[in-house]
Amino acid sequence: MALFADLLRSYSTPSGVRRASREPQWPSPAWVADSWQRPREFFAALHREAEHALGGPAKSQLDLGIDFYSDLMTRYLHRPERSLVERSQAIKWYEPEIGWQSLSLLQLDAQASALAAILVASGMQAGDRLALVLPSGGPLLLGLLAALSIGCVAVPVLPLGSTYVQRVLKGSAADRVVTCSPYTALRGLLDHKPLVLSPELLAKAGKRPQPATYAPESPALLIASPLHAADSLTMVSAAQAYATALRDGLLLLGLRPGDVLAAPSNAQYVPCTYLAALLCGAGVLDLSVEAVRRNVSPLLAATPRAVILPQSVRDALLDAGCGPVSWDNWFRDPQEGLDLANWQRADEQLHLSAVPSANLLWDAASGGAVLVSMPRRGPPQPSLWPAPGCRHFLAELDGEAPTITAVGRLLLQTADGALTNSPGEALLLRTDNGYMYGGTALPRRAGWSYPSEAVVAVLQRASELAWLAGVSVVELAGAGGAGQALVVVVLFTGSEPVVRVQREQCFAVIERELGPSARPNQVEVFALHPRRRGGSPASPIDSDWVRGQYIGSDLFHKARSPLFRALTNVRTALLRLKGMKGGGALEVH
Repeated sequence: MALFADLLRSYSTPSGVRRASREPQWPSPAWVADSWQRPREFFAALHREAEHALGGPAKSQLDLGIDFYSDLMTRYLHRPERSLVERSQAIKWYEPEIGWQSLSLLQLDAQASALAAILVASGMQAGDRLALVLPSGGPLLLGLLAALSIGCVAVPVLPLGSTYVQRVLKGSAADRVVTCSPYTALRGLLDHKPLVLSPELLAKAGKRPQPATYAPESPALLIASPLHAADSLTMVSAAQAYATALRDGLLLLGLRPGDVLAAPSNAQYVPCTYLAALLCGAGVLDLSVEAVRRNVSPLLAATPRAVILPQSVRDALLDAGCGPVSWDNWFRDPQEGLDLANWQRADEQLHLSAVPSANLLWDAASGGAVLVSMPRRGPPQPSLWPAPGCRHFLAELDGEAPTITAVGRLLLQTADGALTNSPGEALLLRTDNGYMYGGTALPRRAGWSYPSEAVVAVLQRASELAWLAGVSVVELAGAGGAGQALVVVVLFTGSEPVVRVQREQCFAVIERELGPSARPNQVEVFALHPRRRGGSPASPIDSDWVRGQYIGSDLFHKARSPLFRALTNVRTALLRLKGMKGGGALEVH
């Protein structure tokens, strides 16, 4: 324990923990390796040292109880010289129909307390699950604070599309749903009898409830992370959410009271980036491609302490003609690949190499950072390490047990000793200075899993795709460049001619139901019938056959063959005689 205390003091300056921009040589093998072996002692030492950096003691105790609301909000409201009270923006976000919006800490406190009072009056109790079908930014943060203040399990559900929302709500088994008026039109949402967030609703609030205290191992968040398999939700305990937020905000991002964190607004990051910032008294600037394209000035004017910069936002900055940035640090996701050509362009225009940068693999379902490196000036660095306090092992590529190996899949160990796969089953290569990231064992696009089953389901039931005779998804690992998977949606039309509008309709249906992140790289349409596993029109499509036929270009050859076109027409006629849409009799391979 003395090792951690000495480390954290040596990492400190008179104003608190050392700013990441000082570029210390990190991680030192002694303390970081020890933090992996003794995470409990590491987080306890960090919690004590945070009192000096943040200007006072926290109410939460990692081994006794977690009072999120008091440490996120109340302690900064009562110490205005050390908080965001004097700033006009505790969070700033972009709304497509309105533009940039912001809320101060005082506004957040008033509105979150009002919503908490309404939830208590409606019967919500500590431990109940509260689904927050709210857009990222102020609305989602408001709902999150209200849920944490009364001890609920917060379930963030970004309103990406009707099907996406219904799938997450079904998996969460939420006791209550909170949304806002633009999203009540999502199909099926009104069936959950949601509370619709509005100024009129908040005006009816009763007495402010006392902030709740969570038991350390009780659940606080239920996260649907895009880094994990579709339809899977991960429970995050109160102690895990609190400790990782403190580590990430204080040590990794270098945040202090009054600073600003600019971070992506998608489900890989929220709501844990909000917790990391507010726990350190910092504000949040929600980043999205649309916001940067519409009005980039808030990002340039905020001079954020730390920026988590996705490649899509970087490219939007380039397209907007931005010049050299004045950030303290910026962080890149190693799952996106190096993308050297665009990196060089970005360096010439934005001068990114003059700003300390680091790797940061963030997963909200893990509570925050999973893989990290220390910021330093220069081009993107290949080395990284598991985050401090993150107990981990490597496993053989085809095995499940931890082993001593130079290359393997990263396994994470939970507080109760259970081993879990890292996001996408990350592959690491052990080096003298740590590890190098080698991609994922599972097909991923920038680390995100693709919801193949959901895509097939929404396309099959879409009324505007009446011509569809079958659909399958082919994921090609490493074919998308920089180690990224290429996702191809393969459509079969039977005897219907192939026209361009079919591809456009497919893209539109997927984005409407599942959100822009589910948009495939390509859509291929073939005037053929697919093979079905059982030979019956009701049987599922043989996805392995589709994959093999697509990779080998057989589908392209058959679609151009007069013989196969004639056989397809015969099969279509037989199916119509039976009153069926596709598959079944007369299998042609």
